[in-house]
Amino acid sequence: MFYLNSQEEKKNMKALFKLEYLLIKRDVLTFLLSIGMPVLFFLLFSSFMVFQDKELERVVIRNYLVTMTGFSMSGFAVFTLPNMLKLDEKNKWIIHIKHLPIALFSYYTVKICRVLIGYLLSIIVCFSVGIFMKNIVFTPFELISTVCLLLMTGMVYIAVGIALNCLRSFQLVSVVGNIVYFVLAIFGGSWIPVSQFPEWMQQVAKFVPTYYTNNLVIEFLNDKALNVTALVVTFLYTIGCLSFAYVIQKRREVK
Repeated sequence: MFYLNSQEEKKNMKALFKLEYLLIKRDVLTFLLSIGMPVLFFLLFSSFMVFQDKELERVVIRNYLVTMTGFSMSGFAVFTLPNMLKLDEKNKWIIHIKHLPIALFSYYTVKICRVLIGYLLSIIVCFSVGIFMKNIVFTPFELISTVCLLLMTGMVYIAVGIALNCLRSFQLVSVVGNIVYFVLAIFGGSWIPVSQFPEWMQQVAKFVPTYYTNNLVIEFLNDKALNVTALVVTFLYTIGCLSFAYVIQKRREVK
């Protein structure tokens, strides 16, 4: 076990961030797809959202922008994060780090920071497209509060991604991560409002965390009211996924 002073820790963190930057440059296509696909979906589907009531049309398209932004963000945590972690395990990078004067906490912090950078890029690009190409309007308060809520609710996606990393193989993580990514988007109402689903799908949607994250952000944006139930459920999902991952990891360490 290594005991690091603050100077050593800063130096190691800087080295890890530099390495992560190089990995991002090498994997820039994943960044582009995670942001580009939701943007294309938004532009395509919003073009069909034409109503006689223009105020209703404005609200519907703005809501759709928010849910598609959440969909874009989830890709960095639900798909990319567990794949990164599992690939590092496969390449023995985790074992290598354990033999270096680098705290594992620093390693995971850098990985989560990479996800948060992806979150910010998703928000900037998606909102810029909505504002400048679709003339969507936010007041300063609406914009700031929506961004903050998107980042806050995005923690549940990180928790899901960490839980997915508990799967044994890289191939399994990749396949299941893809499935979970699209299930969260579809049943959470990111593509189509849950109210338009058949009754059985609406019931299933209530077991999906994105159903609550989307409701939390959209209700606050439109009604300026905090959906406490959605907030609590989102928090419980986050704690549940992290606890699951922690227990599985501890059991494997014992074995």
